[in-house]
Amino acid sequence: MILEDELQRILLVGNIQSGEFVTGVVIALLGHEDDSGKFVVEDICPASIPSLTPSNLTFSGPRYDFFLDMKLSEENYS
Repeated sequence: MILEDELQRILLVGNIQSGEFVTGVVIALLGHEDDSGKFVVEDICPASIPSLTPSNLTFSGPRYDFFLDMKLSEENYS
């Protein structure tokens, strides 16, 4: 598995299973770079999704869910 940012790439070795993660996942890695330029992973902390608390709201009528995805460009403002 390779850790990559805008400037460099580094091979991850050690305590990491490549099948557990996909591209774009936010994780924190604890470890060190060895003499050969590889990052030796000692521990992993994946980002977690905050738990949701149940809502006490009740709906008496129909319920509508809307999802809006707008891509704005400079053309929209001229």
